Amino acid sequence: YTALVIELFGPNLDYLLKRCGGKFTIKTVCLIARQVITRLRFIHEKYYVLNWLMPFSLLLGPPGADSETKNLIHLVGVYAAFRACFRLLQPCSAGFGSAKMFSDDTSDSNAIASVSSIPEPKQQMREREQKGFSRKDDLRRLGYVLAYFVQGGSWEDVIRRPIEIASMTGTRGSASKIFAKSPAQFASYMTYVYDFDDTVTPDYEYLPRLFDEVLEESSEHDDGVYDWMLLGDGEAREMVGFLLFCCADATLTWKGR
Repeated sequence: YTALVIELFGPNLDYLLKRCGGKFTIKTVCLIARQVITRLRFIHEKYYVLNWLMPFSLLLGPPGADSETKNLIHLVGVYAAFRACFRLLQPCSAGFGSAKMFSDDTSDSNAIASVSSIPEPKQQMREREQKGFSRKDDLRRLGYVLAYFVQGGSWEDVIRRPIEIASMTGTRGSASKIFAKSPAQFASYMTYVYDFDDTVTPDYEYLPRLFDEVLEESSEHDDGVYDWMLLGDGEAREMVGFLLFCCADATLTWKGR
């Protein structure tokens, strides 16, 4: 017999986005941003870069837990998260799936590069392959995720648009234009994560404050209430069924390897 025991998580944010009509409110997006920045800071302080941040790699806590635990956002690498359960049992330089270690010298730019799931112009991809992925890339990917949560639509379209803008204007900072119809602080976030130097530690205090400002200007506050908490009982039951299906599918996939 073969058995696999893994930690039980709740649904991913991409699934919840669809259950909430394809978009999250600005308040929920701000609360998500603050949580994920905190998680990334912890990972980066352990000298890792995640390099796998996408809407479906953000999972909630287990169903049935208290409100605070249930809405705690966890960062995983989807299929890589299961593979990591076993990779971590052996000495290695990288952990939990696609995450990579970076140096604690004057720069984190020699982080081990791996295949990126976000398409980039060939010149930019060559630069990233030579330089390696860094903390800056994790924060930039978070910007794309936030744009997807605010605007909805296709995840592929969201990450393609700033690349098209950059190709026309010749400036990568133009990625902030994906937030043209959002509060100015979102564009400020993108400008910051594109402009700061790889040799500089990100300002993890400044970035969450941007979203605190949005909440304040919107007369909102962090009361722990997210859009998915306002779904009816029918939607909640469907989410639990979806979760159990994913767990069973993941177990069968692993067993077949």
